[in-house]
Parts: sequence; structure tokens; C-alpha cells
Amino acid sequence: MLSIVPIVAALCMAAVSAQTPETGPATSYIFHDTPPTLLFMWGSGCFCALLTVATTVYNIRQHMTAARAQGFGQDELITSFGVRADRIMQLLLVPAVCSITGVVQMFLPGTANVMSLLRSIQLAFAMVRLIELLFILNGSQQHIVSKLPQEQRPIFASPPCCCLRCPVLPQLWHLRFFVIGVQQFMFILPLMGVFDVYLGTRFDEDSAQKKFSGIVVTVSTMLGMWTFKCLLPLITEGLDTRSLGSMEHFLLFQMMAAKLLEKVLPLVVPGDFEANSWVMPHDIFMEVLTGFILCVLQLSLATLGLQAYVADETMYPKVDYDSELPPDALAALDMSGVDPHKWRRLDNWAVAAAAISAASDSTSAAAGPLLLGHKGPNYRRVEGQKPAAEAPEQEEADV
Repeated sequence: MLSIVPIVAALCMAAVSAQTPETGPATSYIFHDTPPTLLFMWGSGCFCALLTVATTVYNIRQHMTAARAQGFGQDELITSFGVRADRIMQLLLVPAVCSITGVVQMFLPGTANVMSLLRSIQLAFAMVRLIELLFILNGSQQHIVSKLPQEQRPIFASPPCCCLRCPVLPQLWHLRFFVIGVQQFMFILPLMGVFDVYLGTRFDEDSAQKKFSGIVVTVSTMLGMWTFKCLLPLITEGLDTRSLGSMEHFLLFQMMAAKLLEKVLPLVVPGDFEANSWVMPHDIFMEVLTGFILCVLQLSLATLGLQAYVADETMYPKVDYDSELPPDALAALDMSGVDPHKWRRLDNWAVAAAAISAASDSTSAAAGPLLLGHKGPNYRRVEGQKPAAEAPEQEEADV
């Protein structure tokens, strides 16, 4: 993700420098004799963006504090707050990134395609991060498969394909199909964003190329939403459902705002924007209006993130360095392609993880088996209190 930032920054500079009559309409006139409507949009949009960033920072700090209580984020060469908190914080960054790009788009409409690309990249990664987070909360692939319904269900009957109500028995290949449907959104959305940046300076909005790009993005978005809606109930059978609805809406609304808003808004608001001394073309006004709506929408989604991802003991249970596994140890291995049940040396850990998972189920906690090999300050404090005779036995166990 970080490697893409310099590319996006270079594209932003290229888009700003491209505001010439040959490549696109100059928009500097909007800063002269600005009408009250546009001033209101700028002021309100910036205010909402500031509140969004402040809410995001507050929520992320809550998760950082909770992860530090588990021993993460303190001693690593490459700082990490654990596989669970890292993914939650990446999800929480989506409203802040989208609101900042919305502000830039309001003042510099010529950068709309590049800002849309940046939002597409952030949202595409967020989709995958949420699937990974739900996998981690389950603890392992085996746990997900074991919780699949044992009777036939209409698992394909989710919007916008509610008519597909043929009942089938859910199996692992159904889960893989739905995951691929979500992953295609991760690849196609940024790819078409780059394509839009290329088309933006060479073709009109009504060109066949732009229409083709819009059709591909719409189909990819609808397919991603459908497969995500179908996948979610199958991988959340054994989880606490109190915040799952907020998690779902947090991402689905982002998907609709990312691209569908840009396609629907021009149909809803026709005509140019007229001021006292100048007239803003319809396509430029749509870019400004889209940025404003995004700023307002992201504030509500950042607030929704406070409900969807709560940094409490359910999400970050207390750890016992003497008797429990490190947080999300087996889930991190399983998600990386290592099946713990195929390695004899991990048998004891798998048994311990099953015991922890059973205890979590009895208390309705959303915690899966607790990153492998992390030894934070609490671990070292316990080690320092042990008698010297126990040290060799502990070293053999660590090996």
C-alpha cells in the first residue's frame, strides 16, 4: 500500500498541472466572485472532513491502546499492533482518506479522477482487510467450515440477486467463490481508476470509452457487493452479532459512495452551475458536488466506525502469558497458508486454541484463538519472576 503512495502523488501533480485549455477546462475562476452556495459547500465540507479525521484519530488511538495492553506495538523492529488491530485500523482509515480526497476535489475539480483512484485503492484494500478480520475472529478455516449450516439454504439470494433462491448445501467451494468475487473488486476498481485518469484528459464524458469504464466499474461493484453479502452470513455463524451489522454497513456504504455516487449524481442534478459573473460546466460542478457529498457522508461513516469496531474486552480480551496462546496465533498461521492441524508440533497449540474458542463461545465473545511468538513486556515480567530452575524448561518449550 505504501509503495502506491508516490505513484498517486505523482499523478496528483500531473492532474493539477494539466489544467490547461488543451487538456481540460481551467477552474481558477471559481475562486473569484464565488457565490454563497459554493462557499457554503466548501466551508461545510472542510468542517465535516476535520470532524471525520478527528473521529478517525480518536478511534484508532483507542485500538492502539487496547493492542498495547496485549503487549503489541512496543518492541517490534517493524511496528505492529497485532494482526487484528492492524486490520481494524486500516479499515478505520477509509473515511479519513475519502474525506481528505473529497476536500481536494472540491477545490481542485481537475483532480477528481486521481482522487477517485486514491479512494478506489483504499476501498479495495479495505474489502480484503475485512474478510481477513472476520477470518481472524473465527480463529481458523476449520472453525468456519465446521460452523457452516448443515441444511440447504438459499445462500445466493442476496441483493441485488434476491431472485436466486434455489436452496443448496453450503460447502467450502461456495466460500472460495464468494471470496474471489470480493477479490475481483480489489483488482478491477484500482485498475479502472487508472484507466479513468488516462481517459479523463483525452475523451469527453459521453465518449464510448468513458461509458465502457462506467459499465465495468458498476458491474464489478455490484458483483462485489453481492458476493460480500452472500459470504458474510456464512463466515459469521459462530461470531457475536452485536457489531457485525455495523461492520457490514460501514463497508457497503463505502462501496456505493466510491463509484456509484459519481455515476448517479449527474443524472439527478442536470444543468450547469451559474454564478453572477461565470458559469461552471455541468461536469465540473458534478466533481465539486461529489466531493462535498463525500465529506458529509464520510463523517457519518466515521461515526458508524465507532459502533462497528469497539476497542473493548470482547475485541481485545485479556491475555495470560502463562497459560494462553499469543493473540490470534493460529489464525495468523492459517491465514498465511499454514494449516496448524497438519503439523504435529502444533497439536498442543491447536488443542489449547480449541479450549479458548469454546470458552469464548460460552461467553458470547468475538475472540478467536489468541500472533505467534510475540513476547511483550508482561511476558518478560513474568519470566523475571520465575525461579532460575525453570529457565531451561522454558527455553526448551520455546524452541
